[in-house]
This record gives sequence, structure tokens and C-alpha cells, in this order.
Amino acid sequence: VRALLHDPKVLFLDEPGGGLDPASVAKVEDIIRRVRDAGNTIFLTTHDMLSVDRLCDRVAFLLDGTIAVVDEPGRLKRQHGRAELTVTFGEADAPSVESFALDGLAENARFQEVIKTQALQTMHTEEASLSEIFRKLTGASLV
Repeated sequence: VRALLHDPKVLFLDEPGGGLDPASVAKVEDIIRRVRDAGNTIFLTTHDMLSVDRLCDRVAFLLDGTIAVVDEPGRLKRQHGRAELTVTFGEADAPSVESFALDGLAENARFQEVIKTQALQTMHTEEASLSEIFRKLTGASLV
């Protein structure tokens, strides 16, 4: 709170959600968004890649004091994920799962059949998580 009193244009936060319960983390993230949306710059250091994904416009992965990569979270996830859509469908107690390439998905006859004739349970793109990308690019773990 003290760091925000003078309306800083640049704010450094180290593990702002560390040790907090989920409701408190959500409040802290709301404050961070408001400060960011007001045009201020925030440097956020954290191991919590879910918060990074929700809050950050750009991410830099550091390993032993060296920047391994700097980019937008969404672009990193698209670059390092698979261009596929995984669909879970059918009976809840015995679901079927199929993956479809995103390229040409609108013309994919099997995909069209599944979405027209099956009870859909979930559909997810196969983007990589920021934690997976960190491990891939640095060869290190976040813990």
C-alpha cells in the first residue's frame, strides 16, 4: 500500500501474491491491473506463472542473471504450443477425446461430425503454459 501512495509511474513488486489465499491474490491482482491500466509501468518478479499470464503484457525469463527470452505471454504460448484443438465428447463417464489441427479446422469433416452429432464436454487449444515454456527455454525448474 505504501508503494502506491505517491502514485508511482514505475512500480517494482516482488512476489505480490506470495503466501496469500486465493481471494487476497485476486484483490492484489485487481490493484495491479488498475495501476497498469492507469498507464504506469510495473516490474513483477514472481514464480507464479498463472499470475504472470493474467497480469503481464510482456514476460522475461531469467536464468542465473541472464535473460533467456522476452516476449508477450500469448505469443510465447502460441510459438511453443501445438496448433491443435482437443475435444472431449460423448458420455460423461466414458468420454472420447480427439485432437484436430487448427489449420483447416473449418473444413475438417471429422471435426464437423463431432460437433454436430456428439455431446461436447470440453474444447481446448493445446497452447503451452508459461511454466512449460520456462523449463523448455532455460532447462530449469521454477522451484
